[in-house]
Amino acid sequence: MDLFRRITGQAKQAAEPPVIRATLGTRPAASPQAVAPAPAAAPVAAPATAGKLVLPRSMQVAVEPSASGGLVCAPFLIESRDAFEAHGLHFGLLTQPGIPSSMRFTVHDSLEAKIIPVALTGRENACLILVHSEYREGPEIDEVAAELTRRGWKLNPEYQLVVVDPTLLAITARGAPATGRLRAPAGKESSDLFEMFRAIVTWGHVNGAADIDFKFNRRSERSQVGFSIGGMWVYPERHEMPSDLMRKMLSSVYQRGSGHAESILDINIEQALNIELELNDPSRTNVVLRWASMAADVYYCVTVRIVVQGGEGAVSLEGLGYLPQQLETLNRTMVGDGGAIVFSGRVNSGKSTTLDALLSGLDPTVKIVTIEDPVEKIRFSRICNTVARPLTGQASTVLRSKLMTLKRTGFNAFYLGEIRDHESAMAAQDCFQSGQRLFTTVHASSAREIPSRLAGVGIERSVLASPGNLRLLVYQALVPKTCTCAFHLSELSSGGGDRAPYWKQYRERLQRLFDSDVGLVRVRNPHGCPLCTDHGIPELFGFKGRTAVCEMLEPDEEFCELIGRADSVGMVHYLRALRGDTRFDDPQMRGKSALDCAVYKMLLGELDPHSVESRFESFSTMEEKQAQHRARVLGGKLRQVEIVANA
Repeated sequence: MDLFRRITGQAKQAAEPPVIRATLGTRPAASPQAVAPAPAAAPVAAPATAGKLVLPRSMQVAVEPSASGGLVCAPFLIESRDAFEAHGLHFGLLTQPGIPSSMRFTVHDSLEAKIIPVALTGRENACLILVHSEYREGPEIDEVAAELTRRGWKLNPEYQLVVVDPTLLAITARGAPATGRLRAPAGKESSDLFEMFRAIVTWGHVNGAADIDFKFNRRSERSQVGFSIGGMWVYPERHEMPSDLMRKMLSSVYQRGSGHAESILDINIEQALNIELELNDPSRTNVVLRWASMAADVYYCVTVRIVVQGGEGAVSLEGLGYLPQQLETLNRTMVGDGGAIVFSGRVNSGKSTTLDALLSGLDPTVKIVTIEDPVEKIRFSRICNTVARPLTGQASTVLRSKLMTLKRTGFNAFYLGEIRDHESAMAAQDCFQSGQRLFTTVHASSAREIPSRLAGVGIERSVLASPGNLRLLVYQALVPKTCTCAFHLSELSSGGGDRAPYWKQYRERLQRLFDSDVGLVRVRNPHGCPLCTDHGIPELFGFKGRTAVCEMLEPDEEFCELIGRADSVGMVHYLRALRGDTRFDDPQMRGKSALDCAVYKMLLGELDPHSVESRFESFSTMEEKQAQHRARVLGGKLRQVEIVANA
C-alpha cells in the first residue's frame, strides 16, 4: 500500500507547502457490494485552515455513531464545484446524495476524527479520504484504504486533496438539548471538541483577530463564529457550525478555564474566566483567552479576547503610528516620579499595547509592578499579577490582598490594568496621594472626559483637580490603513463612470470642510491585491494593518480648575483655544482631537475617508456643525451691532 506515500511525496515537490494529502478515487459503476444509500446524517460545518484549500460551508462532513459505539465514517456532501475547480479538480453538477452503505464501517477508537472516507456525488461517484496530518503515512491509512478496496471502491493515484486540520475532522458531539446548565462532554469526545476550539482560535490569531465571538443561536440549528480583525467584526461562512456542536464545544472548553465562580457552563447567566492555550501555529504561540459570556434573548454569546503571552519585545511607539510631536509629549511626561498617565479608548483600541511600549522604555533600575485581568504582556523585567475580578460586583479578596501588599514591594512604577470599580479607584487615589507613579487605562470617549470617568468610579474630584496628579491624559483609537492598491480620490472623481459624480461631490466636500489639498487622499480598493487578500475575508480587502490616532492633554492649572468644577463645556472651549488656528494638514497636534489626527493621516493618504467617518462621525455632520457654529457667531455679531445701534 505505497499509494498514499507516493501521493504525499509528489505533494512535497509542489510550490505550495506540503499540506495536500487526502486521496481521490473512483468507484466502479456496478459493484457487487453496492447497497441502496441510507439517509444522510445531519451535516457538521467544515471550517478550513488559513492558507490552505478553502473548504466552504457547501462541503460538509457527517459523522454518526455505530451500533457498537464506534465511529461510522460518513461522506462529505458536496454542493459546489468552486473550491475544487480552483485547484484543477473538476466535477459535474452535484446534488444532495445519500450515504453509500458500502462506505459505512466502524474504525478503531484511536482513528476517530483522524481518517474519514468521503463519497462525492457527480461524475463516476468519486470518493476520497480525509486525513489528519499525523496519519498521512502509516499502516492506519493503508488499513482504511484496503477496507475501501475490499468494499468495491477504487483509489485513483491521479488526484489529491488536502490533509485537513482537527477542526474539519471534529466529531459531532452527542448529548441533550441546549437548555440551562450543561455538563461538559468527557473523554475522547471532549478532547476532540477542545482541539476544534484550539483550531478556531489559531485561525483567528494567524489572521490578526483580537477577539472571537461564539454566537450560539438558541432558535436555529446553525450558529456562527465571528472575528474582530482590524477593528471590524467579520463572520466567515467557513466558521458556521451546528448549534449543538458549538454548545458542546463551549461546555467542554469552559471546564478547562480558571477563575470561574460556577463549575458548569450555564447559558442562562453571564460568566467570566481565563483559559491558557497553546496554539497550533508554527510558533506554538502561548495565549491567555479572556472569556466573557452574555446570555441574550436569542443568542448565548461568548467573546474571548486573545492575549499573547511572551514572544517578541514591545512594539515601538513609531510602529504604532504616533506622530513626532506626540512622541515628544510621551517621552517628556515619562520623566520624573509621581502623577498618572491615563489612556482611554474603546475596547480593542490598543491602550495596553501602547502602555506596554511606554513601560518598556523606562530605565532598567525602575521596579515595575502590574496588576491586570489578565496580564496581557509577560515581561520578565516586571512583577506581573493576574487578578480575575468577579462579575457579581463584589470586591475581589485577591485584589484587596495584593493592593495591601503593594507598598511593601518597594516599587517605583505601578501599572493598574484598568480602573473600572471602586476598589481599583481607591488604589489609584492612594497612588496619587502618596506621590507614586501610576500608569492605567479607563474607558472614556475622549481625553477631556477621563477625569469625569475617574470621578464616576469613586476618585474624589479634589484629588483629580490637584495639579500634578494627572500628568497626561490620552485618548487613542485604531483605524484601518489603506493598502498600496487603494485608488486616488482624484482618479475616481475624474475617471468617468456612474459613480464619478458621487466622488466629485465627495472630494468637494472634503475640500470645503478641511480647507486643505486632498490630492493625496486615497480610497480603499474593495477587490484588494495579493498583499491584502491573503486572509480570504472580502470585508477586509483593501486594508493592511491599523494605525493609532490619538489626542493628548497635559492638565495645567486652568484645566485642573475645570476638573474641580466638572465644567465639560469649559473644557471644550479650553481645547479650542489651545488649538488656535492650526490647520488640519499641520502635524502639530496640540489641542487637536483624535478625529483631527485621523483627518491629518487621511490627507496624507494613509486612511480611507470612509474609515474615518465610520470610526468617528460623518463628514456631512461635521459640515452641519460648522454651519451652525458660523450661524451662532454671525448671530452674536448682529446682536452686538443691534445693541450698539440702540444705545
